[in-house]
Amino acid sequence: MRSVSQPAARHGTVLLAMVVHTFGEIRYSAASFELSFALAPAESQGRYQGVFSMGSGVGRVVSQSLATLLCLDVGFAGWVLLGALILAAGLAAVPTTSWALRTGPSVLPEEAEQLPASAR
Repeated sequence: MRSVSQPAARHGTVLLAMVVHTFGEIRYSAASFELSFALAPAESQGRYQGVFSMGSGVGRVVSQSLATLLCLDVGFAGWVLLGALILAAGLAAVPTTSWALRTGPSVLPEEAEQLPASAR
């Protein structure tokens, strides 16, 4: 039985990580776009989109600064802390989104019944 060489295993791992990351980005983009509209009242769509876009821009600035500080200045412990922060944010996203969908201004009682069971 032939074993897989280390470079081939590394390339496969990077390729798999790239595919997983790509699917995560696609799901994030679709979900954030949908939520940015679903949670805004119809008469305030433009204002909510402006705040949503501004929040995304601020997040990009803060995340780059935080990653630079933690990963370059703190070292390995910074990488671990950054990973923990990302994990915590990911785990908090589902219950936070469910709460927002349940209590958001654009959810009418008859629409709430159409939400997935996990969001009620």
